[in-house]
Amino acid sequence: MNYSIAKLPIKSIKSNARCSYDSRKYCYGRNGIETGCTKLNQFIQCVNDIVSNQNNWIEAIYDAPTDILNVTVKRNGTTHYKLEFHLIIDGDKLGYNIKVDKIDWTKVVKDAKLFNQNIAAQGDTLTVANTNHSELKLVVSAVKRHYSKYNLCKHYEEMVTPTFAAIDQEIEDEALIDLINKHAKDITLKRVEAFCKKYSIKTKAEIIRDTYYIRAGKKFLSVCKLSDGNYIANVEVIAALKMNECNRDCPCFYMTYYINNKTGKITWLFSDDKFNGCWWYANQIRWNDDKIKMSIEINQVGGWTLDAQAKSYDDWFAKFGFAEYVNDEVGKLMANIKAKRGL
Repeated sequence: MNYSIAKLPIKSIKSNARCSYDSRKYCYGRNGIETGCTKLNQFIQCVNDIVSNQNNWIEAIYDAPTDILNVTVKRNGTTHYKLEFHLIIDGDKLGYNIKVDKIDWTKVVKDAKLFNQNIAAQGDTLTVANTNHSELKLVVSAVKRHYSKYNLCKHYEEMVTPTFAAIDQEIEDEALIDLINKHAKDITLKRVEAFCKKYSIKTKAEIIRDTYYIRAGKKFLSVCKLSDGNYIANVEVIAALKMNECNRDCPCFYMTYYINNKTGKITWLFSDDKFNGCWWYANQIRWNDDKIKMSIEINQVGGWTLDAQAKSYDDWFAKFGFAEYVNDEVGKLMANIKAKRGL
């Protein structure tokens, strides 16, 4: 297929497609739950809140192409119980079917109808046509009690659990990988250079990390398949600025690529909400040689607290520009002192 990347970034995500989610790869506290569907995000979070406690290890895996949400609760490395929700997503309505062999849902339906009339059971399958989450604690408790009767050791799990659809998939199309890799590096470098111009930074920028992966000598691009059959690829690009003869890494630039699997058209945007200013330069600036030893500590300039982490790319590059300026001035001062002292 011939792929082409749009010249200009999209300003925001406008898609009804849902994205897969795997809690083993994304921390709840750091990135939150993002599937592209608010009601589904809330549903996963609510289930997690109900089943979580200090003794449990929770795995929540949502597969967008099949709309299946698997929640596994483990204790001491052994499966305690699991829930498999077959989701029904229709506009602003979210419902589900959940099937558990040999379970009796009678009491769950009876008690849940006090708060949600959209619930019914047929055999060992429970159907909630439109959930308001009121029945979830009843469902979880029933499944937990049911599984407490049986031994769910890892051997049982290996024998009865089918291979679950892969959340992350790998594309080995080298032409596509090289296209995205070159685009991500070029666009990021242009953006870094624009920040340098804005804040009068003289140091040269360069990209120091490739955006594809290599395993066993082969390149691959990690992508997630969306519910509409297209792909989404999240790319991390790192640039560096040379300062005092060493490279100073810029914060990571995160980019998201939407790949239309039918037309080959690719759109993209910078994901600035993922900004993580994990460090800042030392606010103590040193210039030492065999004749002069100098140390200057700068704690605050105007509204800047210079040893605090930056909260945006603008803040980070503004501080870097100031640090470069101070270093240049200290260098001039050193040269002036040496000239006057005849050193």
